[in-house]
Amino acid sequence: MIERPAPRWALWLADAIPLMTLPSGLWRLGLVAGSSMGMLDDAGHPLYAVSTGEKVYIVFLTLFSEVVALIAFGLVKPWGEVAPRWNPFVGGRPVNPWAAIVPAILGALALIAIWTYGFRDVSTDDFPPFERPAGPP
Repeated sequence: MIERPAPRWALWLADAIPLMTLPSGLWRLGLVAGSSMGMLDDAGHPLYAVSTGEKVYIVFLTLFSEVVALIAFGLVKPWGEVAPRWNPFVGGRPVNPWAAIVPAILGALALIAIWTYGFRDVSTDDFPPFERPAGPP
């Protein structure tokens, strides 16, 4: 039993979700490729040297983030409503909505946790104060 098509806003949002995680993934892959990504010490040298183990972790984290973001398509596409026939136990049967909703929620929470952890040490003291240029207002 296939339900009616998803609303246009839901389709747009499902398309936008993987694009939202893409910039951070590309930034991390830049680190793996050897770029300093603008993080330089006072002498102008790269701030971080990424070890081989860290490179593997960064690539895995990037791929994991994109896969989690792509789960959103299963919430709005018809193929997300019926299990694929090649699946030995549930193939061809309707998918319980919670089987799609729970991974999507867990993925969103995982991305929130990743970003929260990434900004754990950032404070307003880390940024210089904004100064207005002299001249007419």
